[in-house]
Amino acid sequence: MADEVLETYLAPHRGPVGRVSFFEHQVRHYDSAPTERVAPLLGELPMPVRILWGEDDRWQPVAYGERLASDIPHAELVTVPGAGHFLMEDRPHRVAEEILRFASRPS
Repeated sequence: MADEVLETYLAPHRGPVGRVSFFEHQVRHYDSAPTERVAPLLGELPMPVRILWGEDDRWQPVAYGERLASDIPHAELVTVPGAGHFLMEDRPHRVAEEILRFASRPS
């Protein structure tokens, strides 16, 4: 991620209010219960699913995407080379191409 883009993401968290807000809303109140309730239902999804994953994601490695794809029937995992966790920032044109390709395929 380019320095300017990264700074845009981090700017709201740089000041005292932003640091407290980040801690309160993203750390202290993190609750995995909604994810745990939904995860067992992934195998029941009837619609086609294409999962896009940054090949270079160091925060959530591709193995997580592979696991997600294996939990959803007929899901397709597309790894995007040269993209990390914020693949929409790293490879926006590729992401747009994949969405258009998926949305325009015959049902």
